[in-house]
Amino acid sequence: MNFVNVILFQAEVVPDKLAIVAHGSIIPYGRLASGILSVQKRLSAIGLSAGQTVGISVAHPIDHLVVACALYRMKIASASINAAADIYLDNVPFDVVLADNALPTVSVKQPTARMVLIDPSWFQDQTASTVTQRTTGHRDTETKWVSRIVCYPHSDGSCSVVRTSAQLLEAQLQTYCISAPPLWDRMISIAGVQSNAGFLQAISALSLGRSVCFTDVYNVRSLSLLYRHDYLVAPIELVEPLLKLQEADYAALHGLRAACFEGSASSTSVMSRSLTMICSNLLFRYTHPETGIVAYGDVSRFKAVEGAVGFVAPWIEAQVISSSEILLPAGQEGTLRFRPRVNSGYGASDSSRDDDWNYPARRAVIMANQLLVIRPS
Repeated sequence: MNFVNVILFQAEVVPDKLAIVAHGSIIPYGRLASGILSVQKRLSAIGLSAGQTVGISVAHPIDHLVVACALYRMKIASASINAAADIYLDNVPFDVVLADNALPTVSVKQPTARMVLIDPSWFQDQTASTVTQRTTGHRDTETKWVSRIVCYPHSDGSCSVVRTSAQLLEAQLQTYCISAPPLWDRMISIAGVQSNAGFLQAISALSLGRSVCFTDVYNVRSLSLLYRHDYLVAPIELVEPLLKLQEADYAALHGLRAACFEGSASSTSVMSRSLTMICSNLLFRYTHPETGIVAYGDVSRFKAVEGAVGFVAPWIEAQVISSSEILLPAGQEGTLRFRPRVNSGYGASDSSRDDDWNYPARRAVIMANQLLVIRPS
């Protein structure tokens, strides 16, 4: 059962439950499912089909997510386009770029891509039925097709374009569900749906039947008080603004049961302040688009290690090597590389070839207790 069909199933079970809040829009699962199926019909009508590559330049998080889900059901590769990533997506051969009211700058370098403007009517076709158009619950056996194209920034300022198969995307979503904190129902995210981590967080939450709210740092207080969010997701670079918010008004995020920071490294002082001011159940995750979650864990267990990012995930094989690619012992700093463990059930490859390794251009240390420490860039 792919993740979109799981969301459609949630719509059949709890159609009136709140699914997404963003930019003043509030939609339940029933409307979310209808929107996905409606957009899928429109995409078919303009001639899109399996195997094509489509860029999504849609500002509204709900619309962006709906379009991505519809493309996934059609086995079409999608890439979220935003200003920061445009330059790196110039060489991606888009067949179509879907945009709302403004054409993306990437179109200047993509003269052969067909530009299609979407409008609100795409999401409002009430003839789409979640019961009659939902596919069967069996897992799709053809999962090798490219489903998502994302940009991954390196610590040296460069960026890689990563093409993720449907098989690997589903495996990544499994890791997000496995590593999610228990006993939460309403997630507030300031990671942004256009980022890879923000997208995976939102999809995994909706697959679990939870509610998701997209906002920014400046509106997180009012929305959290209104909807009583109990789970916060934020990129590590926005932790300082969140701390300033909490220090000015401690009640802003007082209802949180857990918080999760997505990123690569942070300081001991910031983590200590976050445990005190934001949430004592504070998680940290380091994610890579080629493998999913590499390391995660409770910040209180990091024991004040500068730059700590979490414990190596059990489905990941991580190593620290020297410049000559010699494996270094625990506690010694070097270059990080990692890969999914063979036959782990998380989309791993069938063999342990040397070219399976991912090199994220990070200096790191793996401690004896399997704590992965990535040094600040």
